[in-house]
Amino acid sequence: MAYDISNPKRLSKIHRMIKKHGIAIQKSLFLIKNTENMVNKLLNEISTIMNLKEDDLRAYPIIHPREVWTNSPNLLAAYPAILFSESETERKKSVVKNSTSKKIWKKLSFLFKEK
Repeated sequence: MAYDISNPKRLSKIHRMIKKHGIAIQKSLFLIKNTENMVNKLLNEISTIMNLKEDDLRAYPIIHPREVWTNSPNLLAAYPAILFSESETERKKSVVKNSTSKKIWKKLSFLFKEK
């Protein structure tokens, strides 16, 4: 989900709202794992806060995080095991060294954990 919100107050409110449902990949770009119905519900909820003449909100379906193309470090591609078995996830997690990467790994593995 991506947004461009012109008013700082609305921006802050919408950012907090989306942050509850996903992981910030950039300041205004979030990865959200949920059903189409839940994403549409979130889009509708956010649209009540937005100024529809000034602001922009978009959601793009991604089949798998490895499908994201980038010319900068792909945060998601660095963690290819997030959709695999619990033991494989634990093994990959033990390879992560710095604390920032560990925090990101924890969020990603939680977001993509099979329910």
